[in-house]
Amino acid sequence: MSFRKPSPLRLKRLASWPGVLLLCALLGPASLNAAPLVATSIRPLQHVAAAIMDGVGEVQLALAPNQDPHHLSLKPSERQLLEKAGVVLWVGPALELPLERLVGQLPGRVLSAQTLAAGELIAADDDHDHGGVDPHLWLDTRIVAAVATTLAAELAQQDPGNAARYEENLAAFRDELRRTDASLADILSPLSEHSWAVEHHAFRYLERQFSLRPALQLRDSDNREAGARSVRRLQQALREAGLSCIVAEPQVAAAPLRNLLGDPMLRVASVDILGHELAPGRGSYSRMMLGIAEAIASCAGATP
Repeated sequence: MSFRKPSPLRLKRLASWPGVLLLCALLGPASLNAAPLVATSIRPLQHVAAAIMDGVGEVQLALAPNQDPHHLSLKPSERQLLEKAGVVLWVGPALELPLERLVGQLPGRVLSAQTLAAGELIAADDDHDHGGVDPHLWLDTRIVAAVATTLAAELAQQDPGNAARYEENLAAFRDELRRTDASLADILSPLSEHSWAVEHHAFRYLERQFSLRPALQLRDSDNREAGARSVRRLQQALREAGLSCIVAEPQVAAAPLRNLLGDPMLRVASVDILGHELAPGRGSYSRMMLGIAEAIASCAGATP
C-alpha cells in the first residue's frame, strides 16, 4: 500500500482549521453573518434605528445632514448606499418626495414611517398643501414606537442570529419611550394654556400628544418661504398675545428673523428638531425630544 505525502500547501491549510474552528467558537454564530446594512433618510430615524441596532451594527445616514428633505438631490455615493442597504427607513413622500421613485426600485426592504403611521397622521393645514400630510411624525413617540417595532421585526427576519438582541433592544427602547413620555408631559403639560410661536410649524404632533395650544406660525410644515401676508399675520398675532419669543431651528439666523418681524428685542429659542447635534445611539432619540420640549418651554408664554 502506497502513501502519498501531503503537499506543503495542503498541510498549511489543514493546520489552519483548528484555529478557524476555535475562532468561530469564541465569536459565536452571529458573527459569521454580518448584520444587515441599515440606512435612514434623516437623522431622527437614524436615532431610532440606532437604538434597535445597538450592539449589532451601525446605522448609516443616506442623505447629507445639510440637505433639505423637501428638495433633496442625491449624490452618487448616497444612491449607492441606498442600493446596498438591506433595510432602508424613510419618512415617505410627504417629506422626501424626490426619493419616491428611487425607493420603489431598491433591492433591499424599504420601510416608510408614513405608511406605518397611516392611522396617526396629521393633515397639513396651509394654503399650499390642501390637506396634505404633516411629515414631522417622528415628534410623536407613539408613532416612533410603531416604527421601531416594525424595524426590529424586519431585522430579526433578515438576521436571525441576532434576533434576541433586536428584541431586547426594542424592549429597552419602548421602556425608554415610556420614561420620555412622562418627562415630556412634565415639561409640556403646564404650557397647555400658554401661547407660543414658531418660525416653521413642525410641531403639530407634539401639540396633539401633549394638548398644547396651536402655535402661532410664520411658515407652515411645507417649509416654503414666508410671504408678506404670513409676516403681517404673525406680527399681529405676536402683538395680541404679548409674546416676545419665537421657536426656530438652528439654521435660522436670529438677526434676519428679528428684522423680518420688525422686533429687534425678539428672543429666538433654537430647537434642533432633526437631532443633528446628537450622535446616534442608545438614548439619543429621547435626548433629542427632551431638548425640543425644553426649548419650547423656555419660549412659550414669554412676555416682555
